[in-house]
Amino acid sequence: QILVIARIIVTPFQRGAPISGRYQSHSPKEIAQMIMTEFLLQQALNDEWQRVFFDEKRVGLGVFVVVIYCIALLSTIVTASWVDGTVSILLLPSFVSALVSAWMNIAIFWNRLENQRKKVAIDTVNGFVGSLSMPESRIPLL
Repeated sequence: QILVIARIIVTPFQRGAPISGRYQSHSPKEIAQMIMTEFLLQQALNDEWQRVFFDEKRVGLGVFVVVIYCIALLSTIVTASWVDGTVSILLLPSFVSALVSAWMNIAIFWNRLENQRKKVAIDTVNGFVGSLSMPESRIPLL
């Protein structure tokens, strides 16, 4: 990814490089700063997701972080396409990887949520059945 971002940052400084989108009115230095900011943001979110999901095993928070990470990565790809469309294609494998990570995180979260619901339902039924049975000492003698 860093080589792709380096190529995107260098593109505005080349003579006659066509810039489209929201960056037309900005200087090459401003463009480089904006692109680098977006890149560092999505890298920080990637690192945060890995820490939350793998190290802390907080799957619910991991879902939130990975979704924000995918949005930031998509924003970086869109920005890259405005500066250099062919280079933005090189970021697509990273985006696919992020989507697979998001799917994995959401699937694990959903599975844990379903298991928790099943456990609560079983505990409720067991508690109800247990309250219906009378202790032996209270059974009336005939």
